[in-house]
Amino acid sequence: MSNKLRERKNYSMEFKLRMLKEYYESGSTKYRLCKKYSVDYVTFSRWEGYFESKTLSLPSDLTELEHQVYMARK
Repeated sequence: MSNKLRERKNYSMEFKLRMLKEYYESGSTKYRLCKKYSVDYVTFSRWEGYFESKTLSLPSDLTELEHQVYMARK
């Protein structure tokens, strides 16, 4: 019985963002993209969750603000 330990891979921020961008723009599945880049599915899902939590949230009254800007320009 062999006791091989996997070496931990470190991916650059640019690589993570490029892969996420390709995922959202290409319409490819997570599975295919992970296979293409040899990235573990769970690892990719963690990146996705991490970056989604870091996105800017828009104000809930954005529609009202857009309406005010529209009216001010009239």
